[in-house]
Amino acid sequence: MNTNEVEVKILTEYTPEVARGLGRLTPFLSEAGTGKPVPEVQLRKIIEANDHVQFIALLDNQIVGAATLVEIRGILREKAYLQDFVTDAAVRGKGVGHKLWVAIESWCMDHGITTMDFTSRYDRPAAHDFFIKHGAKIRDVTAPFRVVFNGKVIKKIWS
Repeated sequence: MNTNEVEVKILTEYTPEVARGLGRLTPFLSEAGTGKPVPEVQLRKIIEANDHVQFIALLDNQIVGAATLVEIRGILREKAYLQDFVTDAAVRGKGVGHKLWVAIESWCMDHGITTMDFTSRYDRPAAHDFFIKHGAKIRDVTAPFRVVFNGKVIKKIWS
């Protein structure tokens, strides 16, 4: 494979083919990935959101990589959060991830964003090596937290 054949695009419209292509990558991203097409409503939310950018990497018109970038604005700064960075296992180590990364970095710089945060599971050492080779550093100044809301509001404290 010649990486010059890989094209990275920003997704601007929904098609069933794109939903299938992105869905096909989900098992490479997580054991929770089913390989089924991304639901249309979910993909349209990403495409239509002003603060989301969906990158796709194409080889022979097949999606072989993807990443979702989210702009985050706070009172101190603007930054980006990288979500769902994935490449097809069949093309790993062949430059697809690098081309995606360069496109993301270029987009961020063009939009005045100089900081990008993301997480990566502990059981992905090859991904960690990739990120470090591309300038990422593991942060130990913050702790990762997650809350899953169950739909029950204990007490509404705002008016």
